[in-house]
Amino acid sequence: MRQITQKNHRIDILEGLRGLAALVVFLYHWLLGFFPQFSGLWPDFPKEQAWLGRWGFFFINGSGAVVFFFVLSGFVLSRRVLLTYATETIGEAALKRWPRLAFPTCVACLISWVFFATGAYYYPSAALITHSPWLGGFAGAAGLPSQRLLTDAFMQGLWDTFFSGNAYYDSSMWTMHYEFIASFMIFGTCLLLVVYRNLPQWISVFPVLIITLLCSSVSPWYPPFFLGLLIAFLLPERLKVSKVTRIILASLGLYCLGYFNSDGLRIHGYT
Repeated sequence: MRQITQKNHRIDILEGLRGLAALVVFLYHWLLGFFPQFSGLWPDFPKEQAWLGRWGFFFINGSGAVVFFFVLSGFVLSRRVLLTYATETIGEAALKRWPRLAFPTCVACLISWVFFATGAYYYPSAALITHSPWLGGFAGAAGLPSQRLLTDAFMQGLWDTFFSGNAYYDSSMWTMHYEFIASFMIFGTCLLLVVYRNLPQWISVFPVLIITLLCSSVSPWYPPFFLGLLIAFLLPERLKVSKVTRIILASLGLYCLGYFNSDGLRIHGYT
């Protein structure tokens, strides 16, 4: 792998893809909450109404979008280090990672606490209208806050959601646990690749694959981060792709985003 000194490693198209993935997640949650019969996740609704397997399912495949976010995160966290060999950036990124993630989670938890404290949540009543098990369970949250203390909400946003995975004030924060833990695994793997940068790429890939396999035994949500790292490691800095290749890759990506099986689509808390 060649040492590259270019300072600007931003890939603008990834920002657009990030926005599209966020829109997919929003549409998916909207579907689960207000049109659960189309999700194909619950046996109480006729299977013929489900959108699973139909054209355009990738537009509401929230789980697939989350996987994309994790791949993108692994890519972004490792790309600069693997291009410049600047190991000091690993320490800087590690120190910033917790505050950068904790600020939005604290805000979300505190806002949710205000809604609980003032009785402004009406999800049980809304679930009776939409017949959504997901909405009735506070958006798939694994439990609800028992004491609903301000300090409990603050500590969940600051600490608990990252180290314990609890997200009962805002169920969408379950991804933060994996983002946080995987970040440091990515940093450590990047350091390993930089130390042994003089080895051929095909040899360096093997320890990454072993680490990925070990992490997959803990949770299936960790491998996407390492896929992003491998892309960052193997992808040349300057890569010219023809229009035909772009169309093929885009079509393949959409197919994977719309993939499903007879057991349903895996999402957090449901299968």
